[in-house]
Amino acid sequence: YLNSIDKIETGNCVVMEGNRLHIDIVPMRPVARIFDTSGASYYINTDGKRMSADIRYHIDVPVVIGSFGDNYDTKTLIPLLEYIKNNSTWNSLVTSVNVAPSQDIFLVPAIRGHVINFGDTSLIEDKFSRLHKMYNKVMPAKGWEYYDTLSVKWKGQIVATRAKKKTHSELTIICTTDTADIVDDIETMTATPTPQQ
Repeated sequence: YLNSIDKIETGNCVVMEGNRLHIDIVPMRPVARIFDTSGASYYINTDGKRMSADIRYHIDVPVVIGSFGDNYDTKTLIPLLEYIKNNSTWNSLVTSVNVAPSQDIFLVPAIRGHVINFGDTSLIEDKFSRLHKMYNKVMPAKGWEYYDTLSVKWKGQIVATRAKKKTHSELTIICTTDTADIVDDIETMTATPTPQQ
């Protein structure tokens, strides 16, 4: 019964000698606030257990926006949310996580003007390493509002689209670990990676 209450993470009851009942309760420890596009709003813990949101209380956890249910389980996001929480740089930089209808995960940084297409929750550390290089080497040189979307969904590269699009003949940047090229094509940014990518 206690474990079915959404405000309780775990409940353990033990009958002690003398017929005394010892109850240990761990309150719910949310890792994210979910805003479902269906209108539902709730918190989740690391096991994916839901806790109803109450207007009287606010818990400072990452905000996740998307359409969840049979097609996409919020528990899928836990490794990414845990990584962000445990890294002080990314924890202060990422303001929200949006899951697109394509199931691409978009990170919204505190730095205005662009979003990050993270793809899925594979290769989390590698993807953040590539983002770190982009933020330290490319963005200071190009300008913080030069790109509107950064994508690390493909293995070993960063793809970026310019905020102010050029003509088709002036396009093309694909950032690998050692080089930087440009692609101004939104379809490339949201395309599903093929196995060799």
